[in-house]
Amino acid sequence: MHSFETHMIGKDISHYRILEKLGGGGMGVAYKAEDRRLQRTVVLKFLKPDLIRDEEAKSRFITEARAASALDHPNICTIYHIDEDDEGSLFICMAFCEHQTLREKLAAGPLDSDEALDLMIGVARGLAAAHADGITHRDLKPDNIGLSRDDTPRLLDFGLAKLADAIHQTRDDSIKGTFAYMAPEQIGGEPIDHRIDIWAMGAMLYELLTGQRPFAQDYGAAVLYAVVHEPHTPVRDLNPEVPETVAALIDRCLAKKADDRFQTADELREALETCRRPEAPLSIDLSSGPTTGSLRRLALPGTRALMVGVAGIAAVLLLAFNINPILGKLGWHPVPEEKHLLVLPFSNITGNAADAAFCNGLVEVLASQLTMLEQFQGQLMVIPASEVRGSGVSSAAEARQHFGATLVIGGSVQRGSEAIILTLNLIDARQLRNLTSAVLQTPPGNLVKLQEEVVTRVADMLRLRIQPRTRQLLTAGTTVSTPAYEDYLQGRGFLADYIDADKLDRAIELFRNALEQDPGYALAMAGLGEAYWRKYETTKDDQWAQAALDACENATAISERLAPVHATLGIIYRGTGQYDRAETAFRTALEIDPVNAEAWRGLAGTFTDRGDLDAAEATYRRAIELKPNYWAMYYDLGRLFYRQGKYSDAEAQYRQVIRLYPQNYRAFRNLGALFVLTDRTDEAVTMLERSLAINANYGAYSNLATLYYMKGLYGDAAATYEKALEINDRYYLLWGNLAYCYQLLPERRDEAPAAFRRAIALAEQQLQVNPRDGKVLSTLANYHASIDENDQSRALITRALELNPDDLDIRFKSAEIFQMLGEPERAREFVIDLIERGYSIEKLETTPVLDSLMTTPPVREALQKRQSMESSGRDSQ
Repeated sequence: MHSFETHMIGKDISHYRILEKLGGGGMGVAYKAEDRRLQRTVVLKFLKPDLIRDEEAKSRFITEARAASALDHPNICTIYHIDEDDEGSLFICMAFCEHQTLREKLAAGPLDSDEALDLMIGVARGLAAAHADGITHRDLKPDNIGLSRDDTPRLLDFGLAKLADAIHQTRDDSIKGTFAYMAPEQIGGEPIDHRIDIWAMGAMLYELLTGQRPFAQDYGAAVLYAVVHEPHTPVRDLNPEVPETVAALIDRCLAKKADDRFQTADELREALETCRRPEAPLSIDLSSGPTTGSLRRLALPGTRALMVGVAGIAAVLLLAFNINPILGKLGWHPVPEEKHLLVLPFSNITGNAADAAFCNGLVEVLASQLTMLEQFQGQLMVIPASEVRGSGVSSAAEARQHFGATLVIGGSVQRGSEAIILTLNLIDARQLRNLTSAVLQTPPGNLVKLQEEVVTRVADMLRLRIQPRTRQLLTAGTTVSTPAYEDYLQGRGFLADYIDADKLDRAIELFRNALEQDPGYALAMAGLGEAYWRKYETTKDDQWAQAALDACENATAISERLAPVHATLGIIYRGTGQYDRAETAFRTALEIDPVNAEAWRGLAGTFTDRGDLDAAEATYRRAIELKPNYWAMYYDLGRLFYRQGKYSDAEAQYRQVIRLYPQNYRAFRNLGALFVLTDRTDEAVTMLERSLAINANYGAYSNLATLYYMKGLYGDAAATYEKALEINDRYYLLWGNLAYCYQLLPERRDEAPAAFRRAIALAEQQLQVNPRDGKVLSTLANYHASIDENDQSRALITRALELNPDDLDIRFKSAEIFQMLGEPERAREFVIDLIERGYSIEKLETTPVLDSLMTTPPVREALQKRQSMESSGRDSQ
């Protein structure tokens, strides 16, 4: 095990070179280092050697990286990744915050109020972002606030952070952090939450203004006692220049009881900003929080206390305040108007594996039926069950954190031989408060009736009225056969986990059983079609695509009023290249359900596939108007802009996705790809590593490998593509990209033809299902050209350009292919066209096969013209 002394300077760790020691804390030692792979300065923080055998310390160290790596905020130090050196020492790689810490700034003496407030406003913003992601810092102090050269504060060292759920569910009896900044509940071993960070903010602001800590006793035990039992010296006794409003703000932060402090970092930030404004009144009441039983607010000049009766209070509050908190104190908790609803997985009380699919099926059906209500309820938006499954969300707090849900339906199912008991809970996800509950019980033979009652009861809980027309929609395509319905429910439950091949086969079997008992059961027929399509997606065997098509067409023949069935049918038509029929199917779904998200996405995607990009953009924008809180529309619109080379527009859409769904690994992955193309290396790596921290997905590995490829790091690129293939070895692009790397590595060049052959075989399987997929056609043409099969290549790229003449990625591949085919004049035409259309210059300049073209006079002239236009555009802003 190496020692952390000065002889570490100059040492190589992986692709980092240690430059200098920055300092050490209770758990780690930090070094400034050079990332030689990406040519940037970073900080490596190592777990101290004497703690390496301490599993708790090691676990806490890893928690630091994982907690902080998901955060994306200018007031939080960026965590790149966690790694281990050859000797087994863990270290975190993070952004280098050049300049000093807040502790070092304090060495020059106290700050004036305005400067101190400005710094704390920035800290509060970063803290609010962390709390929104369920992360409590637990060790805020001036040493853990980094300052850039323009004094922008950034939160450092999440070494003591824990996820919010863990904070609520466990009690940590060990005292961590620095005594002077620890809240009383931390010291007393009481349950803690994010409000301990509010206390630390008050302690830091106190010190910034006075040069002293609020509890500065001579030894540790005395400090601990004072924090819990004694008042702090008023800040104005030490610095009379501190405004009264700021002194009151500090007093509230340092309230002994957490309920008497500011309740959120955003609330504290707003108060700090109010104090920072020169017109802030001197009579701001910041002495206690709203949960102490009295209403406190910023007192504006001319306001006065009113003593009125209950009726008078109600009348005033109806005009001036949100009445919900007051009614809550009376024991009645109204349902929020904005119903952004998520249905959690139900608990399987029996624990019987056979009942798990039944339980999951109930959730799938309930979420689907509630989605049908959206068109009749303007304030209702139901998060698709498929997204909930993929996220792993299992609590109301996570639903709020991951999806911005305002309401959550949770429950449990107890399935016995004599009765089925279903418990339903409606939870306010913002306040984590149970609003209302219901218990439904029915004999097993009355299962169909139970499902109707579930939807009715949940609608009542949500304060929604189900009109007769709505009820007809909800009952369309159903069955009166309890055995058929039970098989259908279980089939839905197994289909929810279709990645598991055995469960997918079981779903197909159950849907077939349901249809044997009721051949006219349209929903079971549709379920069978969806299961067949999933079978095709996982096996790429085209027999399943045809089976899926047949089943869904049969379902629509049985019942024409099933919007989800028409949407699924549209997906299959689109996937098989039947774009006109796909458009018809999606439009039919929207006639039945005008806000059906799957249909809107499918319709816009069909226009994209057909090359009608203006219609695609208009369709996405219309869908966003109808469902402004649904992330997937912004995500798809971002992909459309990306394909057109409109990178700034694409970035805006992906960032909107993250605002709505902070844990969306796909958006981070695509932002990473976008930054790769626009030569924003540090940001690209950060986004891709955040994507991987949320979900170890092959797409992020692939994009990271592409970054290495474009930097000329072909060995690193090959290794990273191989990591992606460990997750998904049936994606043709991964094999093709790996083959390109092999071509450029002399020691592995012989492996390239086999990799290209594997890529060609997988791409051809996709073309068997959809022969009009321009992306696959153009990529396949490139592979054939790479192994000197020129006739096949020319025919394929010609077909791709006919189908998608304006797709910039296809035009980029055309430039590569015609250069490889020995037609440089034609290749150059495509390159110039790409430059004029705004395509990534970084990608053009780092593609080896195009090297000779990029230096020709016509191309250089096009580049200079574009750079001149871009410069002119920036100057005019």
